[in-house]
Amino acid sequence: MKNILKNIFVVCLALAAYSCQEKYDVYNLPDDKLGFTYGVDSYSGDPLSYSVHEFSFVYLGSDIVRDTVWVEMTTSGFVTDKDRPFMLEQVQISSDDKEFEDVENLTNAEAGKHYVAFDDAEVAHLMVVKAGENSVKVPVIVKRDDPYLEEGTVHLKMKLKENDNFVESFGTNKYYTISITNQLIMPAGWDIMEYYFAGKYGPAKLRFMIDAATWTINDEWFDENFGDYSLVDMGYTGYLSTYYTNKLIEYNQQRKAQGLDVLREEDGTIVQFVSYGMPQPYI
Repeated sequence: MKNILKNIFVVCLALAAYSCQEKYDVYNLPDDKLGFTYGVDSYSGDPLSYSVHEFSFVYLGSDIVRDTVWVEMTTSGFVTDKDRPFMLEQVQISSDDKEFEDVENLTNAEAGKHYVAFDDAEVAHLMVVKAGENSVKVPVIVKRDDPYLEEGTVHLKMKLKENDNFVESFGTNKYYTISITNQLIMPAGWDIMEYYFAGKYGPAKLRFMIDAATWTINDEWFDENFGDYSLVDMGYTGYLSTYYTNKLIEYNQQRKAQGLDVLREEDGTIVQFVSYGMPQPYI
């Protein structure tokens, strides 16, 4: 009886081991994969199935003509004890891209014009998964030179260029898109700012505000301080009115010394700030 029970126990263990092996088989695929890491949806917390990174030069100083977008990639497979170089390549956006609505009218980015080519010596040597690691952050250098970016957006869709080290990742993690623009658009909250210090909106005024600030001006700044009337700090808006008025006077005096007119919008409107609706000096 004991032998029978012992044999049954051994068989059960064998079946359990086989079951576990079927469910959790070790990685035995012949190729290592490399794909993009998308993160999770900020609202639902669910993993994202694709990624489009919106990049704008608008909130950078007007003297900045290049910037770097860091793109994370992760391997699937074994970690190795040697460095593994790889390369990216651009993919033209097609009607199959669900990330965009009006695909027919989208503009694809051009290497050398809108971004530094992936095989350029400046970045190519940085595309490598280091020994003992399973992820890497790739620098994609975007460029501001094209005047079209002032009124439109170009899209850089990329994927892995397969080599002896890596093949494409599973599913939609094969692709990553960076949308590049330099458009100046009236930010949300300007209607609140208008009375306290900003005055009437204009692209030249917004550009001046961004360049003159010693802090970061971006969508988050507008939303945090002027997303709602309840957020308005009277002391802060008073400071902004004084700060920008003084900066504008200084700037216009420099222009005058160079024989130039005061700062104006394209339609000729003089750029001027206010304090509680009252116009402030500009020169």
